[in-house]
Amino acid sequence: MLNEVPTYPKYEYTFAVLNLLFDRGAMNIKFIPANTALTAFDLVVLIRPEMDVNNLKPYLDNFAPNSKWFAQEVILAHGAILMSNI
Repeated sequence: MLNEVPTYPKYEYTFAVLNLLFDRGAMNIKFIPANTALTAFDLVVLIRPEMDVNNLKPYLDNFAPNSKWFAQEVILAHGAILMSNI
């Protein structure tokens, strides 16, 4: 079971391109979750041929930090229970 690739829920978000990293062929993206209880993340995303510069969202969906937002949601909802097992 631990060797399986997990499927995380998809979270609604907006994004901002913070800067372009010419020397790395990448861009720094801020992923901003719609749920304000969750944390925004700045991530470096490679610029690849399948990216549509006129429609970045489908490409960025591949890099959205859904696993981190899922973990934050679990902590918010069940943190007390998780801590009681220590």
